[in-house]
Amino acid sequence: MQGPIIPEKAADKLDKAFELQADTLAQKKVDEALVLHPNQLISPKTLLERYKKEIQGEFSAYRAGQIVGASKLALALQALASEMPELFTNKVVAGIDRIAGLSDYIAKHEKAVTEQLNNGTSLQEIAKVDDTVMDILYQAAKRLYDKALFADAADVFGFLTGFAPSNYIYWLGLANAEYQQRRFHEALQALHNVCSAIPNDPACHLTASRCYVEIGQIDKAVEALELSLVAIRESQECMDWKEGIEQEKQHLQQMLK
Repeated sequence: MQGPIIPEKAADKLDKAFELQADTLAQKKVDEALVLHPNQLISPKTLLERYKKEIQGEFSAYRAGQIVGASKLALALQALASEMPELFTNKVVAGIDRIAGLSDYIAKHEKAVTEQLNNGTSLQEIAKVDDTVMDILYQAAKRLYDKALFADAADVFGFLTGFAPSNYIYWLGLANAEYQQRRFHEALQALHNVCSAIPNDPACHLTASRCYVEIGQIDKAVEALELSLVAIRESQECMDWKEGIEQEKQHLQQMLK
């Protein structure tokens, strides 16, 4: 296996693409603000600069998180390989090497990669990494979680959500790792992606309910439990959870009263 997965220079190559998008996103927010508040006292130009700065700040934080997550993933893979070398077949190692080489690929095909990303192509698809390899990456992240290294697990799951955003098991892993750190708002942000995409997963609604309880939004906690019960009825999975969830729901309803 090569060195760090997606080193910092790979992110540098994506900055130009982002700068082009930041103006568009900021202008969209200005237009929405002017519709909601047509008598806005702040000038459109000032609003544009403010929103652009906010978006750039969010992107910088996301970019930094991806770099940290990639570095921790590389270490987690090394640890997993020492424990379970049989997982790392030639095919898996070749896939991981393609991820590690993505930086050079982006440098050589910057325009094409930017266009692909703008069209919704994931980094997993660009690197041509199949689900077998992604499962090994998941196991490396899950190993950190199982060892109660929740901050490291959150960083790695965060990287995986950026690399393959449509795979919602990574979002659920991120949510659980954030929950274990008592970062309930961050957990809810991750859970939103899971619950929206897989509404019949009782676990995501149940975890969301517990996050809402922790931040004092009991009414939303009850709603999340109701969604969890609906998911259980429709999917016929986790039926052994039903009684406990119903009791939890009754307890929360009593708190509301």
